[in-house]
Amino acid sequence: MKTKKEVIDFLESKVGGGVKCIGNPALDSQCVTLIKSLMDFLGVKDPYKARGHAETVITAYLSEGIADKGIGFLSVFSNENMGASYGHIWCNAGDGDGVFYESNGAKPLIVTRGKTYSYDSVCNFDKYIKGSQPESNMMQIEEAKFSELVTKSTKYDEFVKAGYQSAEQVNVKVTELSSKLGDYDKEVKQLKGDLSVCKAQIEEISENQEMEATNEYVEAQEILATMLPNGGRKTTFSDGGEEIEISYKLKVKEL
Repeated sequence: MKTKKEVIDFLESKVGGGVKCIGNPALDSQCVTLIKSLMDFLGVKDPYKARGHAETVITAYLSEGIADKGIGFLSVFSNENMGASYGHIWCNAGDGDGVFYESNGAKPLIVTRGKTYSYDSVCNFDKYIKGSQPESNMMQIEEAKFSELVTKSTKYDEFVKAGYQSAEQVNVKVTELSSKLGDYDKEVKQLKGDLSVCKAQIEEISENQEMEATNEYVEAQEILATMLPNGGRKTTFSDGGEEIEISYKLKVKEL
């Protein structure tokens, strides 16, 4: 393991020059090569292994377990929207604000210090440094504030920017919310299916009722026509010595 001073001295020794990528000269002095050389210095396994471009390499570090989530004494940041389509990656070393270091950033193919950017991902290599604990400089998030923040974003860096950090809690909460969203989505789909079935049943009932009413109307007209003489247009009959005349026109509703 390295001391904090050794790490800072190593990074300072790179400022103003380029960085060689062992085994792949095409990546000499690229931004990710500074991180590769730093990992080599720290003793990380396979430091020059191809792990993707700057935009996604932190995900590889975390999945392989060679780095930890969150900000520490030695942190690495990346922004997927920089560096054309490859992203950009840089690091910070020191307690508190520390000092930022990058290659091929402020100056093409040269290591510089002091500049930083907004970032999408962050990890730390504190496990390789003596007397350094991940997340040692961050506040533990209170439950109420944690719940408020997690409803706004599932990106871990949003919590870091707000001044809090608890990787394990964030991941647990995000997983929990993702599961609930999945359940809600299933319920919504089920309700939509039920509504479609109900709509179809209502339309079928309405159509049947209309057909039945039409049939009954036609049948009534036909019966009335057979009951009355003269083609069903006029008839007379006597009631108590008085003659009564009834006239009507047969109407059949078109189907």
